[in-house]
Amino acid sequence: MDMLAMATELHILREKEKQYKSIIKQLKESLKRQTENQTSKDQDSAIDVDDFVRRGEMLVRLFR
Repeated sequence: MDMLAMATELHILREKEKQYKSIIKQLKESLKRQTENQTSKDQDSAIDVDDFVRRGEMLVRLFR
């Protein structure tokens, strides 16, 4: 692989890393907000599963 191709691939990988870090940050913030909003042990399952599924689907699309 020549240097230009390697530099291009490195740039692409760094951009994907930024995207992944952003998604992870959003997931952590969402989890923190939802956890803080829980008022009792009965609400332990109140975490919005749909939100996590949507964000997981975003990750899958990025890996393609």
